[in-house]
Formats: sequence, C-alpha cells, structure tokens
Amino acid sequence: MRKIKSLIALSGIIFVQAACSNIGQEQTERQQVKPKQFLGMYQGLFPCADCPGIEVNLRLRQDSSFIETFLYQDSNGISATEQGRWERKDSLLILLVPPNQQKTAYWIKTDSTLVMLQQDKKEIRGPLAAFYILAKIEPIAPASFSGNYLAGEKGKGAKKLVLTYISKGNFSVAISSEGEEKDCNFKGKGKLVNDQILVPLKEVNAALDGVMSIRLKNGRAEVFAADFGHRSDLVFFCNGKYSLAGDYKKQ
Repeated sequence: MRKIKSLIALSGIIFVQAACSNIGQEQTERQQVKPKQFLGMYQGLFPCADCPGIEVNLRLRQDSSFIETFLYQDSNGISATEQGRWERKDSLLILLVPPNQQKTAYWIKTDSTLVMLQQDKKEIRGPLAAFYILAKIEPIAPASFSGNYLAGEKGKGAKKLVLTYISKGNFSVAISSEGEEKDCNFKGKGKLVNDQILVPLKEVNAALDGVMSIRLKNGRAEVFAADFGHRSDLVFFCNGKYSLAGDYKKQ
C-alpha cells in the first residue's frame, strides 16, 4: 500500500502542489485560532493530473494518530491508505508519515475546516485554491454496511454480497454466485477504514497481495481492487472466469 500511495502522490497531489508553487504566491497571515473540536473525519476532492479528481478522507484521532485514504475518480477503483501521527502548533497541523516522516501541512481554519498548504507552508493561490479544502463530515455508521447485496439480475447468474458487522469496525465479507456452476466463492474479514471496508486478500490466500475495497454509494456497494495492478486477484475467487468486482445493489 505504501508503494501505491507513493505513485498516487507523485502523479497527483505532489504534481499539482509543485505546479501551484510556481504561481509566485506570497505567504498570507493566518489567524491563530485554537479550535477545540478539530478532531474527526474530513473529506475533500483534490485536483488530479490524469483524472477528474482524488477523493480524500482524513481522520484525526485523539491519540495523535491519523489515517488518510485516497480514491482516484473514474479509475475503476484505484485507492490507497496511509497512517501516521499528527503534530499541532496553534493553527498549524503537520501529518508525519513513516518511515521517512514525509510531511503534509494543513491550516486548521475552523473546528470543521482544514486548508492544505504547500511544502513551504504557504497557502495555495489561484483557481486551484478552493480544491485544497477539507470539510468535516460524519462517518458512515458501520451498521449501514450490513446487509445483502446483488450484482446482476437474480436468476441469471447474479453475484451475492453479504456484509455482516461484527464489532470495532470489523466485518465478515462473503461473495457467491448463483446458478449451477457457482463459479464465485469468497469468504473473508474486512476492516472499516475511512468509510470503506478493506479486505486483505493475503489473509484468505497467502499467494495474493491485493486488497479488496468496498464502498457505499447511492444504495449500492462498490467492490474493487484497491490497487489496479491486483485486479486479477478478484478473478482468482471466480475460477478465472469472472471477477468479484462490481456494483452490488442492496436488497
């Protein structure tokens, strides 16, 4: 996942930051606010060099840890997740990512708004500035994921997804196909991370390195390989004929 994240940062976020830094902005005075309730989950849509945008979800925890996820839009499900710790000085928030302690700076503008800064801690100016704002949101309740989902038409080789919430963000995940052959058969465990369930496939089959991601959208569960290069891992569980990936409608 670290390798995936590096590729995403290089092709998207860092690329755009570098472009913005050439505009010649001057550092502006930022109000030294001291929000008390800035912890929680934030969401935004960052610019992307080769896609409509990168959906960002950032969760700041009480124990000074954070978890951040990135999802490329219109990319058949390319995503990445990174974790680390955060430090704060007045209204400046620094995210530190091991092992090299890569840093990302945010301005805590209000209790519910974060503004991403350039590497020199200056604000991004110009037409892209509005895209570097994260707003606080309410996370999806884990129980909202639980239920039965169907991909395809029932009675015509549809795939069934069953999500069962266990506890502390952990889920049981089962996918099967109907019909005489029943080519698809998967059972595993997933963890809710920033509004998506991540299922490490290595825990189901040691020969696989991919991660299956499940996200909710408009009453559907989107199932995809977090790393585009591991799409074939989702085919493995369907005898090489089909894929576990797809849009599953909640029943």
